[in-house]
Amino acid sequence: MLWARRLFLVLLLAFGALVLLGAYTGYRLSHPSPDRFHADVQTAGTALQQALGAAPAQAYLADFRFQASPSTCGPTTLRNVLTSLGVQVDSERALFGDHRLAWWKALGLGMTLDELARLARANTSYPVDILRIGSLKAFRAVLAEANAPGTRLIVNFDRAPLFGVAVGHFSPIGGYDPTTGLVTLLDVTEGYGFSLVPDALLFRATRTEDPLSGRARGLLRIVDPTLASGGWRPSASGIGFGGALPVHAGQAPWPGRPGTASPVATLPRGPVMQTAWPSRAKDGASGARFHRAVRALRPLT
Repeated sequence: MLWARRLFLVLLLAFGALVLLGAYTGYRLSHPSPDRFHADVQTAGTALQQALGAAPAQAYLADFRFQASPSTCGPTTLRNVLTSLGVQVDSERALFGDHRLAWWKALGLGMTLDELARLARANTSYPVDILRIGSLKAFRAVLAEANAPGTRLIVNFDRAPLFGVAVGHFSPIGGYDPTTGLVTLLDVTEGYGFSLVPDALLFRATRTEDPLSGRARGLLRIVDPTLASGGWRPSASGIGFGGALPVHAGQAPWPGRPGTASPVATLPRGPVMQTAWPSRAKDGASGARFHRAVRALRPLT
């Protein structure tokens, strides 16, 4: 029985190490050090207030939630994105349905960009694109889509270039000013809050490698075609882009410039990334596909 006691001790030590690592990571996430922030990151001021008052950010702020656990930035971000499009999601936990193992994996280790994309496809029929962009010019073109009524962008980045802490993170993008090159970052970690960050720094932060997947970080793009085509419908909160900016058929508005088409409104999207997964329907076929999709979020081995 000596081997059994040794095995138990090893498992206990491993569990303790994981708990300490999680606590340390959680502390680093929720207790930012402003003195480490890049000098060009703006966490206050008139420009930030104006950005938060613009239509793209307002679509989120009517019902914005901060992450409840250190590793749930991905599901919390997805919850905020879907809610901004009028999809009712009570919490980040609700996205996983009955799949406790997938939830516990996300709770303990976080999620990769590809895993969050699968979770998004399992919860909506909207097109979900994974974007790993290799040039700053192309990155800026995609950022401008955040100003379009039906487009939502989730950024997966390393905090180090922006906030001086080497931790991977997810958050929604709440708008982009191509004139100044500033991105409205709606951080789901309450300690960091909302900020304006330079597009070049954010691009650099997405070009880092996620140690869990061994792949580069990047963006998720989720599009509601009924809004992207120029139509308008209110979200659950009653706030919609159409109420603030006129939208013409086939065009995407720029903040403060009604009727001006965005040059990336018709940016081509890859056929592979355009696959629309079924929503969380209760009917047999769609429900079965939803369960298979969420089961794909199994723990890494």
